[in-house]
Parts: sequence; C-alpha cells; structure tokens
Amino acid sequence: MKKEIKNKEFLAKGKRGIVYTASYGGGKVVIKEKNPKSTAINRIYNEANFLKKLNKVGIGPKFIAFFDDILVMEFVEGMLIEQFVKENNKGKIVKVLKNVLQQMYKLDKLGINKEEMNRPCKHIIIGKKVVLIDWERSNNTISPKNVTQFCQFLTSSKFGSLIFEKGIVIDKKYTQKVAKEYKQKLDNVSFNKIYSLVK
Repeated sequence: MKKEIKNKEFLAKGKRGIVYTASYGGGKVVIKEKNPKSTAINRIYNEANFLKKLNKVGIGPKFIAFFDDILVMEFVEGMLIEQFVKENNKGKIVKVLKNVLQQMYKLDKLGINKEEMNRPCKHIIIGKKVVLIDWERSNNTISPKNVTQFCQFLTSSKFGSLIFEKGIVIDKKYTQKVAKEYKQKLDNVSFNKIYSLVK
C-alpha cells in the first residue's frame, strides 16, 4: 500500500510526527509518520485508532488508512483559528467558537481527552467545516477537560484580545466560575452556561 503514495511533499513537523501532503487513492491526502527523533511510542497508531472512533461522531479529519506506522487521512483546506479571527467578522467567529465548544462537549461526554486545547492554535482548521486535527496524544479518561481547557484559551490574554477587537467579550472570572461548575457535573445545564457566554 505504501507504493500507492505519490507526490509526497513536506507540510509540517512536530515533536512526535512529520506531516506531508500526498496523492493517494486518486485524491489529495495528509500523511503522518513518526518523527525519527521522537522517543514517544505508538503515537501515530494511537491517532489512527482515535480518528476511527471520532469520525463516527463527526469529529476530526476523515481516517483513510493506516499501514507501516503511516497514517493516511483527509486533507483539510482552511485557516488556523487565529488567522480566521483576524480575517472574519463577529458573526462568523461566534459560530466557529460555538462549533468548537460543541465538539469539546462531545469529547467530554465520550470520556476522551484531546489534550492541548488550552493552546489549540495549530489544532483547529476552519474551511468548509471546523476540523480538529492532531490526535496523537488523545487518551480515554474519567475526568475529561476539553471544554474547560478551551475556556482557558478563550479567556487567555492573547486570544481574548483578538476576539475583543471583533466585539466578543467573555468575562474571565465568570467563565472560570461556570467552568468549575461544569467540571464537577459535566452536564448539559452547566455546559449551556458556558456555551451562552460566546455571543
């Protein structure tokens, strides 16, 4: 199957994986391979397994194949979240942020932690749809923190300032209060309190 990968071009490099674009099965895809310098074990395999599960609930890039420790997945065209905020109006930004919160809530209910959602600038791609990428550190847990981590991001000084310039004001102290309540209950009522803050 590896020989079916053609036109491979470098896209990005992380601590654990190296990402390429390529042609596979007649279309453009993303290929992720282990970074030879990484000491992490089975991270690409871990991402492949989680993508299969997540695709069933409409989350993540589409899983295509996994072989020889190579993950083949959908190529997602779009902007990273900070650039999207800079180039779009309040209405579009609110819609995207709410979409991410909904995806975070789905993950929490599934007991899956994505990790790094308090600094997800390179993990959210906005194009025809909002897609969360980079699942290699994901894990199953009884105390998920996707929503609460994303709340931290929304009220961080840098991103908070970006959305403030677009007219989106999220009160940090109140957000911390409702996030604490949500963390204890993980229920729809406390989630809706957080969801309604983005407006």
